[in-house]
Amino acid sequence: QAGGVPIEFTLIGYDEAGNAKCAGGDAISCENATVTDPKNGTYKISYLPTKVGLWKIDVFVNGEAKKGAIECEVLPADVCLAGGKCDFLGMTHGQSLRSKAGESGAHFSVAAGNSVAVTVTLYDKYGNLRPRAKDAVALVQ
Repeated sequence: QAGGVPIEFTLIGYDEAGNAKCAGGDAISCENATVTDPKNGTYKISYLPTKVGLWKIDVFVNGEAKKGAIECEVLPADVCLAGGKCDFLGMTHGQSLRSKAGESGAHFSVAAGNSVAVTVTLYDKYGNLRPRAKDAVALVQ
């Protein structure tokens, strides 16, 4: 699951005899999640992850933690050049840095006969570092 993409699931309520409930009203809670009760015995839970990592979503029904918490792995979202970082070493002239997606990035120039080293570090819009070798960066004249 990419960061910034909502994770949504449905919790089905059951009574003590194991029958699916036909009405809502239970106190359902999840940390950092939104719970909607459509009053039909089910509950819609929506979680918006923004940080990369393996996350566990604990669900509580009427204050009691339910077994089998939901786990999801959050991956970096698409590149956001506004959050990227470019380090330019040396003098530069008339070059443009663009991402694979075509978003315009930093502009720089290098004088003829001089060399330049460019380090590009890419992040998603939530500040998560993008994995190495997963994005293409091109120097365009």
